[in-house]
Amino acid sequence: VLSAFTHVKTQACGNFLRNKEVFHQMKSRNFDVGIFEPVSVCGLGFMHALGIDKVIMASSCALHEVASAAIGEPIDIAYVPGMMSKTVDQMSLFERLENYKMAKSIQKMQHEIWDQETALYRTHLGSDVPDWRDLMPASSVFFTNSIPYVDFPRTVTQKTVPIGGISVDMAAIRGQKLSIEWSTVLDERPYNIFGPFPQMDSHGRKLTFIERNLLDIYFLIGIPYLIGFLSLFCVYRFVLGRSFNKLVKKE
Repeated sequence: VLSAFTHVKTQACGNFLRNKEVFHQMKSRNFDVGIFEPVSVCGLGFMHALGIDKVIMASSCALHEVASAAIGEPIDIAYVPGMMSKTVDQMSLFERLENYKMAKSIQKMQHEIWDQETALYRTHLGSDVPDWRDLMPASSVFFTNSIPYVDFPRTVTQKTVPIGGISVDMAAIRGQKLSIEWSTVLDERPYNIFGPFPQMDSHGRKLTFIERNLLDIYFLIGIPYLIGFLSLFCVYRFVLGRSFNKLVKKE
């Protein structure tokens, strides 16, 4: 069954990449952002060949352990049920082993598909297109169909954004008006996506977090230093200064 699924996926990827007319039409539109689901990396190489640098991953699964591992997230197979697991988080030793074997089997199958698709898009789009192991971790955000309050807790990075259960009110969105600064830029094209993301440091923390810590450091170090300096100034000015003036007058 898995070999047949792999064959169908690679055949579909090859048929898609052979259509050069679609590629040229897409390239003429000058897209800024691309969104793909990590079931296949055929579109990932396709978007890179189009010149799209900003890529967003989006999974319809609550947990796609193969894609999560590809972007550097730890996969806690010992206590987190995998995508194809039939158990809950409280597993026996045999169920943990079964969960591990199933996760590794899916990973092996997925890697084989992705490697074959990589060979295909390099054949049709150029050998300079990077491997999926380099393109996938370079994605900006990973949207998952997960609800943190309902799904099994697991370790994630700041790149993974759970959006399960979120609905979009298109009427309300169309009724809103952006500022002149943004509308001038976005109105140049008929279709756009406006998605602001906060700036983060190398550890994935927002800058406001760092600013608060710098403010705490200022109060912990700067205020005592200022108090000590004022105390020393007062001692020198009013105590030692008077003693020195008396000594000068006597001489």
